[in-house]
Amino acid sequence: MRLSTYILDNIEPILQEWEDFAKTLFPADQSITVKELRDHASKVLVAIAHDLERSQTSTVQSDKSKGLLVKDDEINTAAEDHGIQRVIQGLSIIEMIREYRALRASVIRLFSKSDRAILLSDPNDLVRFNEAIDQEVAESVYTYSTYKDKQTRIFESMLSSIPDLSYTLDLDGNITYMNLAMTYLYDKPKHEILGKAIYNTNMPAVADMREHIQYIIKTKKECHGEVVYKDKSGNHHFF
Repeated sequence: MRLSTYILDNIEPILQEWEDFAKTLFPADQSITVKELRDHASKVLVAIAHDLERSQTSTVQSDKSKGLLVKDDEINTAAEDHGIQRVIQGLSIIEMIREYRALRASVIRLFSKSDRAILLSDPNDLVRFNEAIDQEVAESVYTYSTYKDKQTRIFESMLSSIPDLSYTLDLDGNITYMNLAMTYLYDKPKHEILGKAIYNTNMPAVADMREHIQYIIKTKKECHGEVVYKDKSGNHHFF
């Protein structure tokens, strides 16, 4: 039996095992449906099965084994869709890779537990299956990164052009981003401010800000308020 035939004939138990794992990656409060979970995995499995059924040159096989992107419309489309959806759904790139590892493990584990009479008619199928998974991972990671970078550039362009003071902090209170309005306020180049703790700046109400940040980290809830900053010229700025 070809591995491709086994995958297509047993796609439901494979999806069920993968679904049980995938659910653990999403926050409990995130409304992700079983259909959404299964759709992309199903497309990936079908694309891989079809890939196994096609002949391939030694060059293509070598490129896949090295994690290089190989032109394959069906596999590329499934991987691109998966990468973009996982950005939109808030998964990290590491969690997305874990999905593929789980999918690979599910297929191999279930196949190994199947009837001992089932033997691969082509022993090379397992090698090609792993290469196909690696190709999916490479394509998904590329698409995920490209899409996320595009979102970041658009978001940063929007923030940079508005007059409102905007900045982001990491969990330790270090400034990781600030828009042009914020840079002008400090009258310093951005590289002298980024990475420094906001608690060490001349920002007013530092004690209150530290308390609010800790509240947000602990509860994961929004915190609304207003901070007034008076610059050297006596102008008031509101955060």
